[in-house]
Amino acid sequence: MFKFKNRKKKALNTIDENTTIKVPRLAESTTNVSIESSSAGSEENIPASQEHTQRFLSQHSAILAATLGRTQSSSRNIPNLSRQPNNFFELVLIRAGVQLDQGDSLVLACDHVSIVSKLREIFMSASSYTDKLETFKTGLNAAMAPKSKLVQKLLTGCTVDAAGEEQIYQSQNSMFMNFLMIDFLRDACVEVLLNKIEEVATADRVLTGRAAISMPLLPLMLTQLRYLTVSHKVQIYSRIEGVFNRATKTAKLDIIANAELILDASMHDEFVELLNINYSNTEDLFHMTTVHTLSNLSLSDRTQAKLRLRILEFATSGNCSDTTLPHLVRLLLNILKMDTDDSVRDLIGSLREIFNWRHTIKSGKNSATEDNRKSQLELFGFLELGLIRSKRFYQACQRSAGVLPADAFTSFDMIVLLLLIKVNEDNSLYIENILRRRIKLEHFTVSILEEVKLHYRHILEQHISTLMNILHDFMREKNRTVSDFARSSYSILFRIFDSIQKNILKKLLELTCDKSSPHLTTMALELLRELQRKSTKDVQNCAALLIPMLDRISDLTLTQTRVAMDLLCHVAFPDPKLPACGQLQEQVDMVVKKQLINSTDIIKRQGIIGCVQLIDAMARIENDAVEHNDSQTSVENVDSLPDGRGKMAANLIIRTESSIANSAESLALFYEELATVFNQRYDETSACDLDHHFIAWACDIVTIRFQTSFVTEDIPETIKGIKLEYQMNINELDDSNVNTESDVLSIGINISKLVLSPKAKACDSIYVLAPLFNCVRVLYKHRHHDSLENINALLGCAIVLPTFFEADNYLAIFDNFATDQQKDILSIYFHTVNWMRVSISAFASQRDPPTRRRVLARLGELIRIEQRIKPLLARAPSDFVAPPYQFLTNAKHSAMNQKRQGAKAAARLNATATEPDLTDVRAAREVQAHGSGNHYVVGRAEVCAEPPAGEGSSWRVSGPA
Repeated sequence: MFKFKNRKKKALNTIDENTTIKVPRLAESTTNVSIESSSAGSEENIPASQEHTQRFLSQHSAILAATLGRTQSSSRNIPNLSRQPNNFFELVLIRAGVQLDQGDSLVLACDHVSIVSKLREIFMSASSYTDKLETFKTGLNAAMAPKSKLVQKLLTGCTVDAAGEEQIYQSQNSMFMNFLMIDFLRDACVEVLLNKIEEVATADRVLTGRAAISMPLLPLMLTQLRYLTVSHKVQIYSRIEGVFNRATKTAKLDIIANAELILDASMHDEFVELLNINYSNTEDLFHMTTVHTLSNLSLSDRTQAKLRLRILEFATSGNCSDTTLPHLVRLLLNILKMDTDDSVRDLIGSLREIFNWRHTIKSGKNSATEDNRKSQLELFGFLELGLIRSKRFYQACQRSAGVLPADAFTSFDMIVLLLLIKVNEDNSLYIENILRRRIKLEHFTVSILEEVKLHYRHILEQHISTLMNILHDFMREKNRTVSDFARSSYSILFRIFDSIQKNILKKLLELTCDKSSPHLTTMALELLRELQRKSTKDVQNCAALLIPMLDRISDLTLTQTRVAMDLLCHVAFPDPKLPACGQLQEQVDMVVKKQLINSTDIIKRQGIIGCVQLIDAMARIENDAVEHNDSQTSVENVDSLPDGRGKMAANLIIRTESSIANSAESLALFYEELATVFNQRYDETSACDLDHHFIAWACDIVTIRFQTSFVTEDIPETIKGIKLEYQMNINELDDSNVNTESDVLSIGINISKLVLSPKAKACDSIYVLAPLFNCVRVLYKHRHHDSLENINALLGCAIVLPTFFEADNYLAIFDNFATDQQKDILSIYFHTVNWMRVSISAFASQRDPPTRRRVLARLGELIRIEQRIKPLLARAPSDFVAPPYQFLTNAKHSAMNQKRQGAKAAARLNATATEPDLTDVRAAREVQAHGSGNHYVVGRAEVCAEPPAGEGSSWRVSGPA
């Protein structure tokens, strides 16, 4: 052992602990000097009368040299010690192998276990053990002062630079933790720590350490208590309670944030009671920090019940933000720890009350911010965890959804059902049945889905695949209410989420290929068309997905074909502002061409329907609000049309007519379909209107064809032994048409001649009369802005009919005709009735007084003729079949039904129908209703009169054709 020589005694200089002294490093040597020997050698030259602290300062120079040898045992070159220890506390740390001034953390020469062992050895081997311990406590108290340079270092992690280790690493354990590991130091350290916590918590400002990166001291000090929660629980809580009552607002939040770590579980209820006393205002109580802490505390049933009431009060007060709500719900879910029926029932009731109240208050507000999305997903994430954690909670939610009254089932319950399916897919069928039953009872309507869209958009998007699987099953339901709900839901979801639009289209296309259910196919097609009309741009972006539908066209009925081709054609040729799908255009054009040349009747009809939809789609290119005055516009031929889609549509009309020119029924279907499509789109105020050049050309060409084929001025003659004459001419010159040439009053519709002596051309067939007139009517109204002024002579013009029909003994005369003549006569009057009905329907909504008078007069004639036909039907030949007039469906199917029914049976059926009395003025006024597109039945023939477009508008009518 080294001995220092006696030195001359002199007064000691005062040492400032915050200043540093540079001490040169001694030569490399390993020296082992104990505290006892050093102290003994120095005490010989120090008067005994000196105080213990001064005696220590006199000894530290000699001890420092011996200590340096131990701290240099690392294999790396450690920087020189920055200063001498200022007190016994620092000396002990240095002796244990701790470097005090290296950066912002203490540097340990060995791991924490070795440090604790060295500290214990130093104290156990030192003389005056009690005095040394008290001196250490005094130094620790000084080092823990807020202004000390060491306080933050003692409370934060250390850097371990152990000898023989290749790397220096950062330890998360603090040096103060090492003190607490020594039993005889623990109580003294706890006392110092609690005193400093009180000092820092009650300070008028937030105190921080003096490191380069300063940190608040209170959280660091509180963290040290986490190792003592069991052994010192009573002492810690009593001191913390007193500190909390006097602490600043910020300090209180720091204590709350660390309460879970520093308080024993047995003290949690008392701490919550302390919070209730200090925070009488719920908004202050449920600060985010407090909510996080409360969620992690172990609370009794009684405390949970009190807390639930305060949560319910705050959540329904209007002051709870969307960011705080998820954590409040998480706090509520802690009640599941009790796992009793009553607690779960109270929990479900509280959740439903909170959500229903908030969404009633926020009705109509839809926040789509990223913060709202995050909080909503977090909220239902906690609910999902609760359902996973508690089987009782899961089952209670499932039962609750099944027994809720109709007015209590809300959008929140809908989302909970989706969560239940996600948590346990084995129960998906049971939950689907709950939804199905509620939909049938109309407890669950699309309005709830609209609420889901408004309030739970983000969580719905996360579970959209589950909902789509349910809707896919509901679409197959035979119950109309359920299938309609699924259809409306698909439409809503398509508009909400861009990410699932392709999936919805794919599922609907899958349903269109389901041959087992025609109704399902029709509904899927109608829904696809509805989506195309309401969300044109979105469907247009997915146009290529629709191409496979063309392979399915041949399996569809005519009605389904009409819907499918409407969809495909208007996607292939969309609004000019939208991008067209060239591949779909080519495929559609190729399919309709093949269908038109097909010899199978049903396939050809599908081709006609497809061509009409293609014509309509091609011709719709007008999208401005300018009204074109086409009254004087005339287009000589197709070549005169401007290049573009309008000209393509006109060429397609000519091509279609040439393909079906040999079939009267096909032509009738073509014209009726054109009239129907143009009229429907016109009524719906489509985004794009028909090209005005195309309308002018089409209007002129169909007018010429109608006049050439069906309007005559010839003198009637006798054909097949039946004498003919002009009858029922109600046109006359009056003040409204004084400029009309008198020769137009002599024209007539040549119905009888076309029946008795039909022309060779199919376009001149009597079957084309009504469909072609419907087409003329729609095009004229479109071209002349709802006015039929230029063709109103057709309403009251004469009709070529047999002369005997007006005789008093017409029944006897009819009986004298041969069977073939009787069939022809009945056919003539069926065609006559149909012509009168379509003409009445066309002009019924015109507002010009002379036209309205002619409509009423024509209605009277119609009723009179129908009444006189009834006895003739009773005398009709048994094999008589009324001519077909419904070309929009399969005419062959209708004819077969008519043959099975029989003529006399039809006559008896018709005889039971009540006809309006002409003497009843109200019945006469109901002509407007009769002209609204109903199916009229005379004998066995169905006559379809399309409704006039724009009924209710003011039209001026005053002139012949």
